[in-house]
Amino acid sequence: MTIKDVEEQLGIDRANIRFYESKGLIKPARESNGYRDYSNEDIETLKKVIILRKMGFSIGDISELQNGKSDLQGLVENNLNLINEKMQELNGSLLLCKDMQTRNENYSNLSIDYYWDEINNKEQSGIKFEDIIRDSLEYEKNFFLSSYGWSEKGLLRTLFDDEPQPKKKGVLTMIVAIVVFIWFAIILGMISKNNTGFFMPGFLVFVIIFLLESVIMHIFRKLMIKKPEQKKSLLIKRGICVLLVTPLVLGLYFSLYFLPVASKYEVEKEKELEESLKELMGKSYVEIKSSSIDKDEDGIDDLTDIADNAEIMLMEDWSYGLHQYDGGYPTEWIGTSADVVTMSLRDAGYDIRKQVNEDIIAHPEAYSVDTPNIDMDFRDIDVLNVFFSRNAIKKTTDLSEYEDWQPGDIVFFSDEIGILSYNRDENGILSVIYLPKEADTVCEWDTLAENVDIIAHYGISE
Repeated sequence: MTIKDVEEQLGIDRANIRFYESKGLIKPARESNGYRDYSNEDIETLKKVIILRKMGFSIGDISELQNGKSDLQGLVENNLNLINEKMQELNGSLLLCKDMQTRNENYSNLSIDYYWDEINNKEQSGIKFEDIIRDSLEYEKNFFLSSYGWSEKGLLRTLFDDEPQPKKKGVLTMIVAIVVFIWFAIILGMISKNNTGFFMPGFLVFVIIFLLESVIMHIFRKLMIKKPEQKKSLLIKRGICVLLVTPLVLGLYFSLYFLPVASKYEVEKEKELEESLKELMGKSYVEIKSSSIDKDEDGIDDLTDIADNAEIMLMEDWSYGLHQYDGGYPTEWIGTSADVVTMSLRDAGYDIRKQVNEDIIAHPEAYSVDTPNIDMDFRDIDVLNVFFSRNAIKKTTDLSEYEDWQPGDIVFFSDEIGILSYNRDENGILSVIYLPKEADTVCEWDTLAENVDIIAHYGISE
């Protein structure tokens, strides 16, 4: 019968069957066309194997039973000791082992049908046995390794073992190794090209690694011929040297070449982009500066924070009006241009209400305020102008010096006050976010470009 028939009859995956065959537990005949032909005896053997595997017996144990090197009762006794330690998880295996011990079973006359039915019935009732899915995984792992010329002992065997391999596998291993190294070299070359502008340095790094590892393998092979008595220690040293080559060479490459060149390349690209934008956009392109201070420690610098807060107010449903609120700041979406500024500052970490009140009390001569009112004084444009002149950074009022006008700055013009936005016109003049009475909402207008009287211009921090 075919392997598909065996799968259907026994209810196991063909990977399991291939695995048991690769371990020599079954030896099916082959037809003239090369296909395997599983006999009833093979089926019986497979059932024995599956029964014992489900009981937790190792492949080695089953092989020794088949070869007459071990006694079933002795292995059952050993397995009982192991199963007792994981009784909760493998209760089914424990019950079967005890039953097998009581019935005094041996491998050659094992009651196959009885135990096969016992396992199926108990699994259906929820009792667990050893999961043989690991056998198929083991087979697939070994199939993958062997296809690359490696043995099942592990990937490092070629480094720490000098066991000769068949010529065919040795050639295949070399071809695969070269292909893998070239593949990694191309990837590193592409990374290098993307970050430094140069492909070859990255590509050559893996070529150098491959050559160095080949030289190391050759040197140690010669040493082992000259000093066979030190073969074991030389094998270990060879493996360690080969394993260290890759991280050392890559580390040197990234630290001495890649990172410095990539950083320089990135800076040059940014400069090229900036120059291109300046040439394309003229005065409307100005580098946006950020503040070195982050008052509210939210990870956003003050200038950006203030400009962003003002833009958020553009999306809210404000209307013009001057009312007094408990706590000073408007709570009903009714306010003035002064509120746009103070609330944008407040949400960036600056409590202008408190700061203005403290400055008025400390320096009353500077303000035209008869009786301080903490909830209203900070919403007065004239009071704010005095406060910022004393506590903020005074900046130019000349619009031709457009690079000194930055988003997040505060500007006083005519009878208004506002926050500079991110948008510049072709002359480099920024729009202003404020709440004019005629608009009855927070808006963003190019007011400064309309020859208004600019009274003052401040930056909250540098």
